[in-house]
Amino acid sequence: ADNIVNRYKELGKKILVPDLKYFIDWDGDGIAGNELGDPNIEKQLFFEVDTVYVPKEGGEFRVRIHSNVPYRMGKTDDSVDIPTDNILKNIQISDTTLVDNELVIKIDPTSEPFLNKNIISVFTHDKSLRSDLIIVQEGDFSNEIQNEVLKNIIQKAATAFGYSHTFEGFYSNCYEVSSSDFWFNISSHNISAGNGKVDDTWANLYFLNNDINYLQEYTGNTSAKYFNTLQTLLYYHLTVLWGAVIYSEAPIALDDYLPQTPVDEIYTNLQKKLTKCIEEFPEEKSTSFFKVSKNVSRALLAKILIHQKKYAEAKEQLEHIISSGHYELNNNREEALSSGSTEMIYAINTNDFDTHNYSQYIESGQYLPLIQYSEVL
Repeated sequence: ADNIVNRYKELGKKILVPDLKYFIDWDGDGIAGNELGDPNIEKQLFFEVDTVYVPKEGGEFRVRIHSNVPYRMGKTDDSVDIPTDNILKNIQISDTTLVDNELVIKIDPTSEPFLNKNIISVFTHDKSLRSDLIIVQEGDFSNEIQNEVLKNIIQKAATAFGYSHTFEGFYSNCYEVSSSDFWFNISSHNISAGNGKVDDTWANLYFLNNDINYLQEYTGNTSAKYFNTLQTLLYYHLTVLWGAVIYSEAPIALDDYLPQTPVDEIYTNLQKKLTKCIEEFPEEKSTSFFKVSKNVSRALLAKILIHQKKYAEAKEQLEHIISSGHYELNNNREEALSSGSTEMIYAINTNDFDTHNYSQYIESGQYLPLIQYSEVL
């Protein structure tokens, strides 16, 4: 139409050409243009919400569509099929229907921890208007050690925290070590940058952080909360042992030279992450290493607050844990580290993961304890 108007304008004539889209029968009902609505009214087409959050159990969901023009559902010219791999899987949508200006979606349960988001689009017949609805489904972490990617993360955590807990145990002289052992210099406080155990502890904590950052970058922002607790714990260990350290939420190459970040700045970032976890994670106890209970995040937040001498704020978090009634002290240390432990809040099962340093030198129970109820009290 514009070309026709411009051509007549060159000839010195002004003409009006109706929108030619209204002369096309878009849906094959024998009437041209009725699919595009009233041309004299501004068109609108949008979903009542832009995102639907689905639990791992799936279900049926209804979303209102606001429109004053006929529309249809389907793929647009720029839509693509999202490939899957051994990390990210697609959300399984069993049915989508349009009923009385509502989109009805039926979503299957999932047993996968990480899922691609799904986008459902509605658009006018001429595709001049479009609205997208994003579907985000919660992952299932109930069988996480069967997932090779997550299992690898937990093993790296077992190695890293095995080193850091052993380091702290000997440095504080809570445990004895032979003078001929490599750990003896830590116990005697004869520490230098060339000490192999110092290097191993530092390196394994950062190996763990790098793997978390790679996985978080790959799986997207919606999965970030599942790594917040683990990342907070490793940075807590780093700052307790070394103070200001390199803080990175992105993968680091071996030849990257980054400046140290002040401890207070690190703790400010970690506190935001933990607050989000407390808001979004369940209250009840969880056996998951990634989808943890609120109390794991509360305990870590309390540790950070105590380290900053914010005792009143830390006390508030600890009181929440105590009042939850989920934990109680065991009668002895052996019982506390057993399968019947009632005081273990967050731990690595040594039957499933190798914690060589810790199990050999410190304690040989079923768990490498990361957070215990005895610390809360």
